[in-house]
Amino acid sequence: MRTHGYSLIIRDSRYSLLACLLFASILVTGTARANLAEAEQSFQKAQYSDVIRQISAASDKSLSARFLLGKAQYQTGEFDASASTLQAVASMPDAKSTHYNWLGRAYGMQAERANPFSAMGLAKKARDAFEKAAQLDASNLEAASDLFSYYLAAPSFLGGGLDKAHALAERVKALNPAEYAGMQAQLAEKEKNYAKAESQYREAIRLDAKRIGRWIDLAKFYTRREQHKQADDALSKGRALQPSAPRLLYDEADLLYRSKREPSRALQLLRKYQQANHTPDDPSPYETKQLMSKLEKLEKDTRSR
Repeated sequence: MRTHGYSLIIRDSRYSLLACLLFASILVTGTARANLAEAEQSFQKAQYSDVIRQISAASDKSLSARFLLGKAQYQTGEFDASASTLQAVASMPDAKSTHYNWLGRAYGMQAERANPFSAMGLAKKARDAFEKAAQLDASNLEAASDLFSYYLAAPSFLGGGLDKAHALAERVKALNPAEYAGMQAQLAEKEKNYAKAESQYREAIRLDAKRIGRWIDLAKFYTRREQHKQADDALSKGRALQPSAPRLLYDEADLLYRSKREPSRALQLLRKYQQANHTPDDPSPYETKQLMSKLEKLEKDTRSR
């Protein structure tokens, strides 16, 4: 009887332990999901430092959590950490097109900041990641756009080239005519056919009339051509679509910097942008910091003349 009673105690203890472990597992899983949801909300508000803190504190190793962490690290300019995080994401069995595309972006930013020898290898890694993203999902326009930008900018020995950019643009034509027109504009500008470039930038606007970014693209084109009045007019038309859009503050400051005009006013616009509420579609804290530094130098140089 004692043995039987002892066995019952052990059996009951095992059941109790199993129940406790099951409850703990449910509690941990529920907490991880709550933390991830909180981090996702922070990301949508462009509160990237909060995202990094929330994900790190939760020790969540899921694909979703790591991807969110890698994107937040990218937005704050932590490109080495971002690349490391996104490499881990891309190595997971469920990795998709968008994961590889963000990895390509991280490699690309690493390449921009690396010494010439390291930059070449990183640039090739960026190209491979972009191509993988485009291969996994031909309808991913962000991946197509990033790969197109790489082909347009990179020399042939790094896997770039106008022939590849032209071919990729043709694949995009059926997916999104406005994106295709924008690509044709960039190709024409690269080939110094400025009349065609202007026409295609305007065609992209016609096809995607409610998107502010199309007007910004045209304004940047005019700025590169030193046609500042036309650039200002294009920016005004973009502002008319969404007068309160925070990104327009950044874009105007950026255009003023590109044209080396009114650095003091540009700094005021950029500081106002920093105080506004942002979304992930707006220029990142890293981009803002970089532009701020350039404008402060331009203002200093302007005053010393």
